[in-house]
Amino acid sequence: MIRTLRITSIVAGLLAAGLLALFSMYGVQPDPQTVQLLSTPTVIEQFKDRPTVENRADTVSVLEELAKGLARLINPPAAAASVQPQARTGPVIMPTARPRPSAKFKLLATSYHPSDPNLSRALIELDTVDQRQVWVRIGQTIEHYTITDIKDGSIAYGSGDSVQLVQVEPRPPKVNLLAGQEPRPRQMTVSSLTNTPAVSPRPRPQLPARTVARASNPNLPTATKPQSDQDIQRAEQMVAQLQSMGPQSEDPEKQRIQQEVLEKLGAYIQAARLNNEANGLGQQQDMNLPGIPDPNLIQ
Repeated sequence: MIRTLRITSIVAGLLAAGLLALFSMYGVQPDPQTVQLLSTPTVIEQFKDRPTVENRADTVSVLEELAKGLARLINPPAAAASVQPQARTGPVIMPTARPRPSAKFKLLATSYHPSDPNLSRALIELDTVDQRQVWVRIGQTIEHYTITDIKDGSIAYGSGDSVQLVQVEPRPPKVNLLAGQEPRPRQMTVSSLTNTPAVSPRPRPQLPARTVARASNPNLPTATKPQSDQDIQRAEQMVAQLQSMGPQSEDPEKQRIQQEVLEKLGAYIQAARLNNEANGLGQQQDMNLPGIPDPNLIQ
């Protein structure tokens, strides 16, 4: 046991001596990086090795450059003459004018008051499904357009700086089938009316006056001259002809005119027959009643 302990102590001493020798050998060896850093020249050596700058005539100091820049700011140099470019001889393209939007309504009639323009009115037809007709005045807004002025047969409206003028649209002429007159264009314009706006009435067939005075008895009502059977038959033939022809056009306005003519002819035929019956009854009463002398005939 004692021998083993002695051997162990000897081995431990030998190992310690070997480790000390190893550390001594590698610890004294210099580091390559440290050697490289120490071998570089110092700042003083670098300053000494820097090449000197000779004083030459073309060398400008920093202070002199700053002085010249300040002088240019105080007294700027004169501007060089600008060279005007030559005008091109190509074709000149004019900008196209953009179409101005217009309001979607029609002017049917106007009521113009020169003495007081605020009383002027205009009848317009809106471009809607029901084609509603309304009266407008100066300053009223229709479809973001403002009515600026109303004249005899025209109005002015606009939006902003743009102002447009619209005239009264002419109505289609109506034909008097009974009198055989030629169609004449008629413009629906109302001028110098009362304070209440109104539209000129539509032209109707003018029938000749056929009245005769009954001087035998002034207390009895005056009877009209009976219509001839030939006129009544001719009106009936015209009604039958128009009904057999049917609608002549798909235009609603023309169909409406044709319907009005048929209604007026029917009313004329009915009125003529009633008139003939009334005249017949009046003549029969004149024959039965005693005559009363006319005061204008008594001297």
